[in-house]
Amino acid sequence: NFTDWDSLRSAPKLNRLGYPIPRPTELGYYDLSDASSDVARRQGELAKKYKVDGFAYHHYWFYDEEHPGPNLHAPLELMLKNGHPDLPFLLHWCAMKWVSTWQSSG
Repeated sequence: NFTDWDSLRSAPKLNRLGYPIPRPTELGYYDLSDASSDVARRQGELAKKYKVDGFAYHHYWFYDEEHPGPNLHAPLELMLKNGHPDLPFLLHWCAMKWVSTWQSSG
């Protein structure tokens, strides 16, 4: 239930150099786990329009008590069920103990 666009909701309009920080355009803020949404279909249409070859689906399976089992699996399951976006895909599978080393403290 998270996209990178969500990180921008509380961001200022301009960065520290005075340049505008981009915001979502055609698709707006969206939730790829929402089965009632047509965003995945629209993403596929945009991808084809701009010659995108496919999508990567991130699937995490955590081996710890705080985040047990699958995470980020809903978008992949919906795509397999409804066929959208109708493009090739790859599966990025990660099975590990959750560690926030990707988050910067600066």
